[in-house]
Amino acid sequence: DENTLKDDIKQIFDEMYAEICTAAVSDPRLGMQRFDADGRTFVHLLNYAYAASADRVVPAENVRVTLRALSGSAIRVYPLEGETGAKSQEERIPAWKEILVAAAGPAMNLVLAVVLAILLALVPGAHFGELPAVVGQVMDDGPAAQGGLQAGHRVLAVGGHPVATWTEMVTEVQLTDGRATPFRVARAGEEVTLSITPSQDEASGVYYILALSETNGAARCAMWMPARNPFKQLAFDAKQIFRVLKGLVTPREMKATGKALGGPVLIAEQIYASVRRDVWDGLGFLRFLNVNLAVLNLLPIPVLDGGLILFALIALVFRRRVPEKCVAAVSTAFMYLLLGLMAIIIYRDVVRSWNRHAREVPAARETAPAPSESETDHATENSDENR
Repeated sequence: DENTLKDDIKQIFDEMYAEICTAAVSDPRLGMQRFDADGRTFVHLLNYAYAASADRVVPAENVRVTLRALSGSAIRVYPLEGETGAKSQEERIPAWKEILVAAAGPAMNLVLAVVLAILLALVPGAHFGELPAVVGQVMDDGPAAQGGLQAGHRVLAVGGHPVATWTEMVTEVQLTDGRATPFRVARAGEEVTLSITPSQDEASGVYYILALSETNGAARCAMWMPARNPFKQLAFDAKQIFRVLKGLVTPREMKATGKALGGPVLIAEQIYASVRRDVWDGLGFLRFLNVNLAVLNLLPIPVLDGGLILFALIALVFRRRVPEKCVAAVSTAFMYLLLGLMAIIIYRDVVRSWNRHAREVPAARETAPAPSESETDHATENSDENR
C-alpha cells in the first residue's frame, strides 16, 4: 500500500533526522553513513552539511525520501534542491564580495595595461603617431580610383561612421563586407559622397581600396601606438574593442565583424611580428591586448567574469540567488558555445596564415635577387618593413 509505505518512510525519517543532521554537521565530508533503527538500515548518501547547521535545521518536507527495497533494508535520502557539497545561501559569501572577486581578474588586466602605457610614454625610443585620414596616393584601376577617390581628399566618414585617422578608416573598410559603401570626403572646400566597393584579398580575407595615406613621421608607427600620452593610448584601445562589439550586435555589420575576428593564432603571430620589428611595439600590442581582455571578460556572459558579476547583482537586487542548477546548466551551455566558436576562429586563423605564407614564399623566391653575404643579416628585417 503506497500510503502505508509513505507513513513507514516518514516514521523512520522522523526518528533518524536529528541524528543525520548532527552527523552531517560534525563531518561535512560525509559521503555515506549508515544508521540502524528497529532492525532497518538507514543509508545517508548525500551531504547534508548544506541543509543543516548548528542553528538551523531544514524541515523534513524539503527532503525527498525514496525506498530502495520493499523490505525497508535501505532508504536513500535526496535533497530537493542543490547538489552534493553545495552551500546554503546563509553559508555562501556575500554577493558584493563575489562581485569583487570576479572583477579582480579584469582589474589586473587594466592595471597591467596602465603600467605598460606609462612605461611606453617614458621610453624615448618608442615611436608614436597616427596617419591622417587624407589620401596621398591612389592606385590605378583600384576600388578607390574607380569610386572617384583622389589624392588630397580627406575622408570624413565611411558607411556613416565618422573617421579621424587612417586607422579608423581601415577599420570601417573591414566592416563593409565588400559592399558598395558611401565615403564622405572633403575636397576643394566642399563635402561630397563617393560610392566605393572594397575588394578582398583571397589569402588573408582583408578588404582594401588600394589607396595610401599622406606620409608623415607616423608612417613607421604601429597602429596601436597612437600617442605618447598614456590616456590616449588606453582610450584608443578601448575605442577599438567597443567598435568591434558594436559591429557584433549590428545586423548589417555582424557578418563582416565576425569574419574579422582573430584568435590565439593571429595574436601569437602579431606579437611575434611586433617584437621583431620593435620591442616597444610589442609591449604596445600587449597593452592593447590587455585592455581587450579586460573588456571582454566583463561581458555579462556565463563562464566569464561578467557572468559571475551578473548573477551576484541579481542576488543583491532581488535578495534571492539564481538556483545553482540553473547557473550550472547555463554556464555549461555557454562554455560549449564559446569552445565551439574558439575552435572555428582558430581553424580560420590557421587557414589564413597558411594561405598567406604559401603565397608570400614563392613570390619572394621569384622576385628577390640572391642576397650577398653582407645583405643577409638585414634581409628578414627589411622584408617585414616592406610588407
